[in-house]
Amino acid sequence: MANPMQHTAAAPQEIPISRLDVQGHLVGCNDAYLALCGYAREDLVNQPHEMINHPLMPKRVIERMWQTLRSGEPWTAPMMGRDKQGMTFWCNLYVVPLFEGGQLNALGTAYHPMERA
Repeated sequence: MANPMQHTAAAPQEIPISRLDVQGHLVGCNDAYLALCGYAREDLVNQPHEMINHPLMPKRVIERMWQTLRSGEPWTAPMMGRDKQGMTFWCNLYVVPLFEGGQLNALGTAYHPMERA
């Protein structure tokens, strides 16, 4: 009989996450986020999140995201990004407004990479 303690299931993949200030500048992220976009942490901190947006991503989508977040609602949609090497990636992006004392204080993001076809 197999020992259940020897089960070697793969660990769940870490979800890329970041935290933005209310102007959309990156203030923190995890290592999975750095792996997704190919930048070093020091290259991203205090930079606008648009740095990893793909130039073909419709501006209206980003405008709608900000409109939704400023109303206090979370936002989610497929997002096309571009890493440091210029390679395109797709994610299901989930963004939540973070409040402190009733004021919008920051934004939390989670990038759920889409499976490659």
